[in-house]
Amino acid sequence: MFNEHLEKYRNDLQLRKKEIADKLKVSESYYSLIESGTLLHLKVLLKSWY
Repeated sequence: MFNEHLEKYRNDLQLRKKEIADKLKVSESYYSLIESGTLLHLKVLLKSWY
């Protein structure tokens, strides 16, 4: 569920995975794992945003 919201948010901003990963200061592959639901590290994302 979180991963679906994350993908929608990225698409709403019209960003590629690489672009949002750079903004979050994570690798594109790590971001892809999070968005796909394979890896859910909300703590990492929240720390990047604040």
